Amino acid sequence: MDDAMATWDPQPGDILRSTAGRDAGYAFVVVAVEPRGVRVADGRYRPVAKPKRKNVRHVQFTGHRVGDLGIATPPDGRWRDEDLRRALQAWREVTEGSGAGGEGRHD
Repeated sequence: MDDAMATWDPQPGDILRSTAGRDAGYAFVVVAVEPRGVRVADGRYRPVAKPKRKNVRHVQFTGHRVGDLGIATPPDGRWRDEDLRRALQAWREVTEGSGAGGEGRHD
């Protein structure tokens, strides 16, 4: 485990990439934190109403949060699918410009 992951404390709004499972390589947003993992959604293939449970060992934190991209956290804390789609699109634009590989696999 590298130092960045060792210090990562998952929070709703974190953008991450799946590293294991059939969704490996996909970008997601953390919508809930649980004792044994996180719940993630992308607003398109995995809607907020049906988030995927991921073990934190099977994801990689990208170093970005939704709020960093100019998208405010909803006052009630409930993300909408549109918010997540916009955030992930903005993240892809930022990372593609820096050469960090933000493609996110969804075709």
